[in-house]
Parts: sequence; C-alpha cells; structure tokens
Amino acid sequence: MFSLLRRNRKQQCRLAVLVFHRVIDGTPLPFGPEKTCSLPSDNFARILEHLSHTFHVFNAADLRSALEGHQPRFPEGVLLTFDDGFADNAELAAPLLIKNGIEALLFAATGYIDGTAEPYEYVLARHLATHGDGPVVVDGIEYARARDAYDAVRSALKKMPRAERDETWRRLRQEFPAMESPHLLTWSQLRDFQEKGPFAVESHGVHHAVLAGEERGELAVQLRDSRQRISEQTGRLPTLISYPYGAANSSVHRAARRAGYRAGFTTEPVVNNLATCNPFALGRFAGESERLLEARSLDDIASLLAPSAQKGVRCQPS
Repeated sequence: MFSLLRRNRKQQCRLAVLVFHRVIDGTPLPFGPEKTCSLPSDNFARILEHLSHTFHVFNAADLRSALEGHQPRFPEGVLLTFDDGFADNAELAAPLLIKNGIEALLFAATGYIDGTAEPYEYVLARHLATHGDGPVVVDGIEYARARDAYDAVRSALKKMPRAERDETWRRLRQEFPAMESPHLLTWSQLRDFQEKGPFAVESHGVHHAVLAGEERGELAVQLRDSRQRISEQTGRLPTLISYPYGAANSSVHRAARRAGYRAGFTTEPVVNNLATCNPFALGRFAGESERLLEARSLDDIASLLAPSAQKGVRCQPS
C-alpha cells in the first residue's frame, strides 16, 4: 500500500496548456480569426521569454511520459501548442521557440497541408474586411456591418456537417475568387520539424470539421486519415489530437481512442492534473494575450486568461 501511495504521489503533475494559431508581422484585421487567433511576433517573443524564465516548459516527451504514469521531470509547468498549420509557424514562431529553447506541439489539419481544405474563416474575414465595417451583402443577404456578416456566415458554416459545409463554402467562394488563402505549411517543413524541432507534429483532423457534429463514419475518417497521412509524410504516427474548435464529447473521445490516439486537447480553459484527468479531454488556454506576462503561477494563468471559468485543476473520469 505504501509503495502504491508513493507512486501516486510521484505522478501528480499540474499542466497549463496554451494554444496559439498564428504569429504575424503587422496589424491583424479588426475582426475574425486574425484578431482573435493571431499574435504579433514581438508580443510572442516577449511571452516566450517570460514563460521560459518563469515556468518549467514541458515538451512532447514530458507530456507523453506523464500521461503514461511515469515520474514527471517537473511537478508542474506549461506546454505550448499550435493549431492548424500556418506557414508563419515556420517563418516567425519557430525561430523564437528555438531562441528560447522551447519545443511546442503542432497540430496540423492535413487537408490544409494537402490543399483539399481551406481555412475559410480567414478568407471570409479578409474578403469582408475590404468593405471596412460598413454594409455588405453575402449570399444575397444584406448585413449592416461586415463583422456581423462574418459572425453570421461563420456560425452557419460551423454548424453544418463537413460535406455540406464544404459544398456551401465552394459556392460562397465564387463571390470572391481572387482573395488569397493564408499560406500554410508544407509537408517538407513538417518533416523538418519532426526531425529537428522545434515542433512535434500531431493531428488536427483532416478538414477542420467539428468532430462532435459528424456522423460516426465521417468521424472515424477524420481521425484515422489525418493520423495515417502524417505518418506517411513524416515517418511518425501521431498519438495526440487537438479537436478542431476544441469541440468533443464522450463519443469523440471513444472514437479517438479507437483510432489509436492516447490523448486529446479541447479549448476548455482549465489547468490539468495529468495524474487524474481524462487524457482525451485535456484543457487549454488561448495564449494570444499579453496578460500572460503578468502570470507567475499556473493559478495566475487561469485567473488572467479565463477569469470567469472555474479555477483549479481538472479532474474528470475517463
């Protein structure tokens, strides 16, 4: 009994996971994902320097070891993750990560990398931003403000099953065919990351679909095919997944386990206790905030980045 208690005590590990998407030069758009999910490179540099001097920063090996029940290198710390697979992750984020000695997880949507899917929210926001924030017509519907149009169209697309969403987006895309999509990473870059760092490449599904809204067959495809595609291209089979939009339920958790994953990440803003939490429902905080510079503890991160959320440690049965 004593040895069991001692082992469980060693396994205690609190982890605050941060999620980023894009690191950019210049000013983001006034609305849409470039405003909410982008971080100017100078701000990102300051955040990395602060985190590396204030916290133990976990890498992929630390996470996997802790999830397997091994004694962690640190009793608590932070882990950085990036979603989607934008080219600026290589151009701007990677050099700053290397400078600060930090390895992050990169969750790639394989359809983005292969060009079979498009980050429609960025394209839509860029198109609508050309109208300022005045009246605009989208798909025959007039909106008083461009940001209202963005919110309405994005919400409608997000709720659709993947196949319907893709077809609807193809039709809408014809209204602004010249608008370029954001540059995305290549498989060559992802292979370099896998071999040399500073990213460990993991899965973000294929088409960035809301997995909790998909039928069982499509759900299995999104989980299985992305994992296989990354393995084919990088030589390593992913064991972690970040659910697009952070949306997952118990059915998605079970499907991810069946597909061969060992853990999954949401966007619920909570600190995780890796000894007791459901590994398929790991929480993350949005990292695109200079408020991180004020954090001196994991509890600070929770209170600064999610003041209205329940503070403390996640402990949800598997």
